[in-house]
Amino acid sequence: MALTQKAVQNITVPATYQDKNGLALRVTKTGSKSWIFRYQKDGRRHDAGLGSFPLVSLAEARAACLEMRVQINSGI
Repeated sequence: MALTQKAVQNITVPATYQDKNGLALRVTKTGSKSWIFRYQKDGRRHDAGLGSFPLVSLAEARAACLEMRVQINSGI
């Protein structure tokens, strides 16, 4: 199930929450939240940081995720 902006604001339990298309929200024990783009290349999983919440909104994280996916598929 996809995350919503309101849900992201209200999450306090430390964990990694999946959105869609490889986007995830990582919440730490201290309550800090950061966006992670998870992708697979050459059979290996990689995580790329997209910034912290609320500096990077859900919509901005999704856009960055899509842009990175296009670059990876293009071989960049």
